[in-house]
Amino acid sequence: MEFDSEADAKNFYDEYARQEGFIVRIDKCHRSEIDNRIISRRLTCNKEGFHVRESKDKRIRQLTKELERRDQQCQQYRKLILSLLETVEEQNKFLSTKVEHVVQCVKQLENDVQKPLDTS
Repeated sequence: MEFDSEADAKNFYDEYARQEGFIVRIDKCHRSEIDNRIISRRLTCNKEGFHVRESKDKRIRQLTKELERRDQQCQQYRKLILSLLETVEEQNKFLSTKVEHVVQCVKQLENDVQKPLDTS
């Protein structure tokens, strides 16, 4: 089919695509070697073709794995601190004031973390 302008072609195929239930996108463009004028333009369904994975996609996957690993490490570290505190409480009835203060602060932090989780 031939159209008077590129906009007319795009409007025609956009309307057709809307009626048929899909979306049109501009795919390829061929230009004249003489004056660099557009000779033809290809419009396709937006789902045609395939996604080429870029290096940034790979980097995003790497960063996601790293964040998951860090989250697991934080959870393990938290469990270690809690087990250490339980051991200290069980074995020592008379702790120094500094250690008691640290234990109380950690307990308070644990309570503060648990409150938002309990309310949801």
